[in-house]
Amino acid sequence: MSLNVSSWFIEHLKGRSLSPLRRFTLGGSDYSDKVLRWPSLNFRADTIDLGTTQVELDATGNHFQFLVNCNHLFSTSAEISLGLTHPQSGPEFLNLYLGGISNIHFERGGTRIRLQMQGKTKDLTDTALGSEAESLGLDFTSSMHFPSDFVWMLVTSYGGMSALESTSNPDIDYETWLKWRQDNILKDTRVKAYLTGEKIYQIINTLAEMDTRVVAFQGGRLFFSDMFQPYSEGGIHFDLSRTLDFNWELGPSRIINEFTAEAGYNPSTGKFNSNYTKTDDVSQSNFGIRSRRHGSKGVWFARSFDGIFMAQDKVYIHRNPLARMSIRTTLGDGLLYNLGEILSITDSHLGLDGKNFRLIGQGIDLDSGITHLQLEEAAHRQWEHRHMVSSYNLTVDTITRTTSGKYLAIEELVFFHQLHKSDGNDNFSPTGLYAQRLLDLGGGSFVFAGAPSSGSYSRVIQRSSDNCETSTMVFSGIPQSSNMRDLFRCSSSHVLLSADSGQVYLSTDIGSSWVLTDVISPGTHIGKFFHPYPDRIFGISGGQTYGLEGLHIWESNNLGVSFSYKTTIFSSGVYTICGVHVLSGSEFLIGHNGLDHTHLGITRVSMNSSEDMSWATVKTNASFSHILRTTSGTLVMGYYEYLTSAGGSILMSTDNGSSWQEYSRVAMQGNIHLMPQPDGSLDAVISRTSAGIRTDRHKCFDPGFAFPAS
Repeated sequence: MSLNVSSWFIEHLKGRSLSPLRRFTLGGSDYSDKVLRWPSLNFRADTIDLGTTQVELDATGNHFQFLVNCNHLFSTSAEISLGLTHPQSGPEFLNLYLGGISNIHFERGGTRIRLQMQGKTKDLTDTALGSEAESLGLDFTSSMHFPSDFVWMLVTSYGGMSALESTSNPDIDYETWLKWRQDNILKDTRVKAYLTGEKIYQIINTLAEMDTRVVAFQGGRLFFSDMFQPYSEGGIHFDLSRTLDFNWELGPSRIINEFTAEAGYNPSTGKFNSNYTKTDDVSQSNFGIRSRRHGSKGVWFARSFDGIFMAQDKVYIHRNPLARMSIRTTLGDGLLYNLGEILSITDSHLGLDGKNFRLIGQGIDLDSGITHLQLEEAAHRQWEHRHMVSSYNLTVDTITRTTSGKYLAIEELVFFHQLHKSDGNDNFSPTGLYAQRLLDLGGGSFVFAGAPSSGSYSRVIQRSSDNCETSTMVFSGIPQSSNMRDLFRCSSSHVLLSADSGQVYLSTDIGSSWVLTDVISPGTHIGKFFHPYPDRIFGISGGQTYGLEGLHIWESNNLGVSFSYKTTIFSSGVYTICGVHVLSGSEFLIGHNGLDHTHLGITRVSMNSSEDMSWATVKTNASFSHILRTTSGTLVMGYYEYLTSAGGSILMSTDNGSSWQEYSRVAMQGNIHLMPQPDGSLDAVISRTSAGIRTDRHKCFDPGFAFPAS
């Protein structure tokens, strides 16, 4: 609730015997006692237009003679307010309508006036931008814009509203606008526009739909809210027993289970260059295919992947029948809420027990004292942004939980990789330690390898027994400038480390001492170790630009003391091994990348009883650092990207990794690290945005993505 009145006013609005004051002013002068019929005011969450309304006035006694000859008539301000009288401080008013005169009609021989008014949003609803001739269009195609930024420019530079960037802005609810902009930065959604006569309010309404926003004008200011309710927040309790009447509607007419969002419009050709379609198979099986499409030619998504969020939101909200309620209630009960707010409703006849609805329409009949509310079933996102985990420019390469429930993370950089730790709120800060690879040994003990300090080109192995609060260097014999590729525990006592170029280091005392045990082949290195059998270890090698190319598998039958060549998956090409996931003793998945993403993909490898290996590519243009299996058997992976900003997807497989489909585009970012929580829920730490280096934490609220509690 954000009514700009005192708490006393709000509390007394709830009273059943409400006797409100009604105030009508013109140019600051009060003419409330001349009103013969008070208007009905209507507000909707899908448009910023305040619209027109009219007041009938008693014109006897020449009170309104000035309206006949006033040259400034149509710039005269008009205001409609509702008030209550405080026993000590006197009347307090809630503004309901701000606008100006748009038409005057004298009736009954001039003794009565029907005064038509247009809302404060007049400039937004009347002003057209650009010319109908395309050659004279208003061009916003030279750069990409956040939808929130574009709306700000429209309402201030072209709509005449205040551009004050603070909560004191008289025309714009700055706090809700800023929240919208922060969401845009997180998702990195961008638009372009070429305007040929579109009205400002039409453009804003389109942008609101594209970004799943409520943009409305209420209480004298333009405000913004997300169409999704936060998962953890319940709605404001609404008492149906106090209403005059209500209706419930549930039908399939608004179902959307296939939605296409088009992007990259070209005004010169009149065509879109890309589109993204999201479908829901379960909904289509239940209700048939119900398709919608969005492709605005005035303002459009700038890039091929920008429309993904809109398509996913539309299908997620509307894949099942969406309930609506219409409520008739008193002024006091109806005015307590703003458009976009979530109301929690309980009713035994309908079987509702705290079900949440979003307020999408509000009609106020000041003459009868009745308010009409329109509500729609509220929805929450499958993935919800929780917070930014680092004020430092942290891009997470590796993350793990400590025994204290906090996290350790390594930043991804080209040369030096600093170790960070989280506080109790999962905000990360540098520890002063450096590592490329980190391994949790259990009980608060960790081993990590990399540079010993900032600016050092040497490579060492360090061990900690106190969650990396302190550490001890246990090995320093690694060639300078070597990259650490993988740390892997292959038994209760044996730990392996791979490095450039081909070195394999072994510890037989849980990381306390180390020896160089093998060099598989100069010019290549083991990118990942894995353990499909109790007595055997496999290693997957990727080539480097100056040596052996391809993707190869190596085998050790002596817990890493030595490795022998097993087979070649790809004989040429420079590969980076991103991840490996063992499906069974005879099948595993390899996630890989290459120079300029030429080899970005997932390969499935199978081994028969004779230990012959065969393989097939199951996914291109995506890779993974790790894969999780839910309690229902679904495989889930976060997209892995390498030094780009086009990642951001959660992928899933319901056929044990044979095929993958996009489950959700969490953000326009890559390097998604999925983290099952002790309660069985799923979090994700997501790094890198094109709007600036940052790392954010998200939480999944899909019950299908549950894991065994630890």
